[in-house]
Amino acid sequence: MAFFGLFRKKQRPVIEDALFGTMTFFDARQPGDRYLECRTRFAGRPVEVTMEAGPDGPSEAQRAFFRSLEAGYDSLKAKLIPLLDEQLADWEAGPIRDFDRELELETITLPAVSDGPVQWSLCYVVRSIHHWATFELTDGTPDSLLIDG
Repeated sequence: MAFFGLFRKKQRPVIEDALFGTMTFFDARQPGDRYLECRTRFAGRPVEVTMEAGPDGPSEAQRAFFRSLEAGYDSLKAKLIPLLDEQLADWEAGPIRDFDRELELETITLPAVSDGPVQWSLCYVVRSIHHWATFELTDGTPDSLLIDG
C-alpha cells in the first residue's frame, strides 16, 4: 500500500493572513521562486494575488504596498488608460470610457518588497476584445503593456 502513496498529491501549506485571507504556499528549490496565491478583495472586487514570499506569509512591506495600491487605485487607473487606448487602437476597439465596466482586474502580482523600486504587474480582462492586458509597473508608473489572447 505504501507504493500507492507515492502518487498522492501533497497538500500545499495554507497561511491565514489578516489582510489577504487564506493563502496557499507554493514551495520551490530557489527561494526567489517561492510564492503565495490567494483570492481576496481589492477596490471592492475579488482579485487573485500572487506574491513572492516564503512559508511565513507576506511581509509587512508587501501588506503596506498592497494597501497603498488600493488607496491610490483611481489615480493609477488614470495612468493606465493612455497605454491601453494606444494599444486598443490596433485592435480597432474604441478608447476606454468606463474603466471599471470595460476591464476586469484579474490578477495582481507582487515581488518581495525591499527599499528600492517595486516592479509588479496587473492583469485585466479587456471585455471589448476578450483578451488579457498585462501592465508591468515600477512603483506607481506603468512601464509596459502586453495584450495577449
